[in-house]
Amino acid sequence: MKRSKQEYEEAIRSSILFSLDKEKDIVAYKREALKMVEMLYCYMLTINTKYAEFGLEITETANACIKNYNSDAGDFLNYFNRAMSLSYNKARSKKRFAEMHAGAHISESERRIIGRYIHFAEQKGNYDLSEEDLQLIAESSGLDILELREYISAYNNSFLEDTIAYNNDGEEIDILDLIPVDGSIETEIESESAALDLLKHIDALIKSKRPSHRDLLSKLFTRYTILALSDNQAVFSEARKLSFFDNSMVDLFVTGNLPNAKEIGAALGMSEANVSMICKRFKSQL
Repeated sequence: MKRSKQEYEEAIRSSILFSLDKEKDIVAYKREALKMVEMLYCYMLTINTKYAEFGLEITETANACIKNYNSDAGDFLNYFNRAMSLSYNKARSKKRFAEMHAGAHISESERRIIGRYIHFAEQKGNYDLSEEDLQLIAESSGLDILELREYISAYNNSFLEDTIAYNNDGEEIDILDLIPVDGSIETEIESESAALDLLKHIDALIKSKRPSHRDLLSKLFTRYTILALSDNQAVFSEARKLSFFDNSMVDLFVTGNLPNAKEIGAALGMSEANVSMICKRFKSQL
């Protein structure tokens, strides 16, 4: 008989796996570890069948979590969910990147080319590189400039698309997988106080940025907050008191004209490349 999500959660949390001594109870530990991997895989499918195509990532993440877990990390299932969220987003980005190249395998050398572009852009402090700069990177990478532009475009688009999520009404939201929406595996924040702590952390980090980046990030995170939390008035009213919150965005939301990330960037005179890379760097710092 097929188990429900709740039943798998109970089975995972009641497992005897972590009460066993992996050095002394070798056979029992291996048996329970295999059972745990199977339960975690089935648990993911009860959340959403879209995870079926990421079976390898689920299995690898489950094994890594079992190997590295200790009680200081808190509840094991929450520990796994956080790790799986990162693994899933990484796998999804790679999949989109490959799809943009007609399914072709993306080699390590090609990834290094992107890394070279990112490093060069960060040194310059601008992701809109000149034709001369691009030509320099292309030549050092053994590419022509059109090929380099394709790699850069695919990389930037794969990140921008990866920030898209949907709430319970099917509305698109760009939450960077950090603000709670629907209780799915992407959700890492489980209480109102934790959500507020996150928003305060975002607020402090935005304050530390240069003015041009601060304007972009303030509008973006106001957008994320509106879409993810506007139904939770307790959290939303507190969020509006934070310095990053742009109240003019609420008016746009009410009239149905809330801009997306690309439109916000364009209004500030920023290219998609700049918006993508500023967001990516900010996400890694969070």
